[in-house]
Amino acid sequence: MWAARNMPGEVFGVTPALDNIYFKSLDGGHDTFSVIPSYTYAIIDDGDDFLQTQFNHIVITEPETGLTKEVADKVIQILR
Repeated sequence: MWAARNMPGEVFGVTPALDNIYFKSLDGGHDTFSVIPSYTYAIIDDGDDFLQTQFNHIVITEPETGLTKEVADKVIQILR
């Protein structure tokens, strides 16, 4: 789809759909997006635009260095 639309760059991976998705807000409404996966996961990314419910699963990398031993160690800690 990316190439068919002549989008720039390259797609390296896709986040799979999660089964446990619901909407909530602090006042009891249903307007804030939240994801509560039922499994252990880690997010490795050089960006910082994540949901608050994902913060304990994020390992931020530097774009210049990518996956380093330090990053891998943090990911292992999360997955344990």
